Amino acid sequence: MTTVVVAAPWPDPVEHLPPPQDNRLAQPYGGYISPSSTPDAVRVFVSQWNTAPRGGTPYRVIQYAVNPVKPW
Repeated sequence: MTTVVVAAPWPDPVEHLPPPQDNRLAQPYGGYISPSSTPDAVRVFVSQWNTAPRGGTPYRVIQYAVNPVKPW
């Protein structure tokens, strides 16, 4: 099994994203596989939306490319 993202607290400010090698993301949901995926490059769309009181932003969709058969 490959874990694309793991849940984490919101950064401060909430608009910041972690560096590409860090797979922590606040309030991730979805995990939709792109039709253009290949066996060695699975592209997954993960949504993120700040639903905290007075939140609402950011809302975004982030694309991740993973190789599920390549060991770390």
